[in-house]
Amino acid sequence: MAASFDCGRAQTKVEQLICRNPDLSKLDEEMGGLYKAIESETAGVDGETGAVINPLGEEQATWREQVRNRCATTSCLQRAYIERICAMKTNWKDALP
Repeated sequence: MAASFDCGRAQTKVEQLICRNPDLSKLDEEMGGLYKAIESETAGVDGETGAVINPLGEEQATWREQVRNRCATTSCLQRAYIERICAMKTNWKDALP
């Protein structure tokens, strides 16, 4: 399996579903790669205030809470991941190589 997180530490039902399903695990890994690529271009520290800026991180946390973690089935998760990956590729295209 290829999830973007340690499946040995999977605690929630959603994480366990991802770890048990090779297709979901690959989608999670793809999203993790996109996340890292985009974050490396968009996250940082505000030079004036010193505040950490991570717009994708905030967006991703909202997606996990409001979309991914509400799924109870493999098909729901698969749809959520495919839609999110497409949205990331579209909305953050300028940050991708």
